[in-house]
Amino acid sequence: MASTFQRMVDYFGAAPTGSALNLVSSGDGAVRTMAEASMTGPHAAYQRGPIMKNPVCRYSLVADATLSFTLGKAWPATFSNGAMTASGWTLVRIDVETRLGAFPEVVLTGVASEGVDAINKWTVSIPLVARARAQNLMGSAASIAGSLLSCSLAAGAEPVVLTEGLVPCASDVVHGAIDVTGVMLTPDGEASPLAASGWIGVGTPDARGAGQYRTYSYRMRKEL
Repeated sequence: MASTFQRMVDYFGAAPTGSALNLVSSGDGAVRTMAEASMTGPHAAYQRGPIMKNPVCRYSLVADATLSFTLGKAWPATFSNGAMTASGWTLVRIDVETRLGAFPEVVLTGVASEGVDAINKWTVSIPLVARARAQNLMGSAASIAGSLLSCSLAAGAEPVVLTEGLVPCASDVVHGAIDVTGVMLTPDGEASPLAASGWIGVGTPDARGAGQYRTYSYRMRKEL
């Protein structure tokens, strides 16, 4: 169930009291769909659909933890007298950002749905420490030799939502993938980051870092 903190709403229930995450901002992305249903004289009659919620929540990490989120997990719709008044929503994206001088941040994004878990679901686990530094979100996905300046992870899936009479009636998520990007500082001449089995990756040397040390921009991708 969504929890409310100082006028903000934790739509994904990721920051209950005493948890490793602190909710810092939220929005429901609410829109209301309307469609022309018929003509009555010179005036059109419109059909009003339910409020469609597409929430986004941003969190800061306040304690070491291994976070776990499931793409395709859904939160229920709201009904009144048998009619849907507000859609449910499905988690379709997880963003984690770490960098020097800032504590890790997590952003969860949902899209309006009928509020039932997707057929396809992928659980993503992310170990983090509550430190103001870049962290290796690749885990064993790559071998690196150097110091991370930044590292970000984006896990997402493409939503497929079917509607009938403006009301979401079926949904799923497809094409799940994890992308990890960042910048590392390494002694000049060292090999760029190498992707592990199951990952596709590339490390690109940055010319501005040429000399005793060099920065590498890297990107790793894994299909779920």
